[in-house]
Amino acid sequence: MNRTEKIIFGAGALCACTALFFLNPTQHDFMPRCLWKSMMGYDCPGCGFQRALHAALHGRLLEAAHYNLFLILVIPYLIALIVSDWILTGERAARWQRVTHSQWMLWGYVVLYFLWWVLRNVMGI
Repeated sequence: MNRTEKIIFGAGALCACTALFFLNPTQHDFMPRCLWKSMMGYDCPGCGFQRALHAALHGRLLEAAHYNLFLILVIPYLIALIVSDWILTGERAARWQRVTHSQWMLWGYVVLYFLWWVLRNVMGI
């Protein structure tokens, strides 16, 4: 991703987070709903993401975990990705990227993602 793409992506993410800070998804009908849940009746791994992010942006991490525990567990990895790809440069960035972009990290994330999908529907969490 070049510098311009990073700026555009970062601005979009900042706008989305600002909107979610001010707009509570539980109080507005125009907020997107989960297509998977409406069609199949089961939660997808991302169900509750908007509500969880809204709560997390207001510092209510326990409430955010209630809406979507996976989001709270993934935040440290997302921060590491942002640091390694956007903030650090040179050898320091390369060292961080060897971990954040490694195959075992990617597969671990994928396995956790699908495990979360199954557990939240089987156990009702």
